[in-house]
Amino acid sequence: MSKTWYPVIDYLTCTECSVCIDKCPYGVYDVKKAPYPVVLNPTSCVDHCHGCGNVCPVGAITYVGDNTGWIPPTGSRQVEECCCSEISDTDVDCRVFEYDGETFEVPPKEKLANAILKSVFGIIEDSCSCGSYELPDNLRDFFDGKKNKKCDCGGDCC
Repeated sequence: MSKTWYPVIDYLTCTECSVCIDKCPYGVYDVKKAPYPVVLNPTSCVDHCHGCGNVCPVGAITYVGDNTGWIPPTGSRQVEECCCSEISDTDVDCRVFEYDGETFEVPPKEKLANAILKSVFGIIEDSCSCGSYELPDNLRDFFDGKKNKKCDCGGDCC
């Protein structure tokens, strides 16, 4: 089992066929959410196993930590570029979230909700159990860059 290897689902490509959930014998996916593939136990994934990715009919699965050159047999691995820099005219990676010295690919929902309330409205709900979370610097830079960017489309395209 691995802490640095687990599947990542491209939800824009995923057709929710649940083949990945049915294929995985290690309990990585939340079967209660089927056919929607939700990675529930990433540490249960076996290092360098491509089982679910090999059966995905649309190639919607890649893996954190994959340096093997593996390409989904029914799709093609796409090199993703951070669109955050394009949107905000700043050099930021919006897909990295840091909190309490740890790095997350997906921010904890309560923490993000609190940061959005504080950033947008300047308030924090007293009933929120979010603690003292602050908007990470990369997201603060993104929002500041987006706010200052001039649009050429004549509307709110940015």
